[in-house]
Amino acid sequence: MKAKGELCGKMSFNYLNTVQLKEYEVIGRKLPSESEPKPPLYKMRIFSPDYIVAKSRFWYFLRQLKKFKKTTGEIVSIKIIKVEVIKAAACRRPQVKQFHNSKIRFPLPKRVHHYKKLNTFAYKRPSTYFL
Repeated sequence: MKAKGELCGKMSFNYLNTVQLKEYEVIGRKLPSESEPKPPLYKMRIFSPDYIVAKSRFWYFLRQLKKFKKTTGEIVSIKIIKVEVIKAAACRRPQVKQFHNSKIRFPLPKRVHHYKKLNTFAYKRPSTYFL
């Protein structure tokens, strides 16, 4: 018998919708060596559900940008950046304010379906303009 929220051994969609991402500031560097006693620090802002995933994402992106990986580096610090929900009146960005309207709509363009009129073989290319 399956547990509540379990879907064939995979994560349930309800669980994925309720995961809260936090913003982490991860700072890391290469391990000091004789040739490079003070390696430069690399800082990234990572959004993840917990600090373990944040560390993993840091090494993933750093491996793509620079030529070292987790075994040749260290994480100096991880900070959680404060994230909170603010009231609509305190919002400052106009691109966010436009969504505060309760009557906002996102209408889809009208599509005309001609499935019943289509033949099996066509003598011209299909039209992709649906108005």
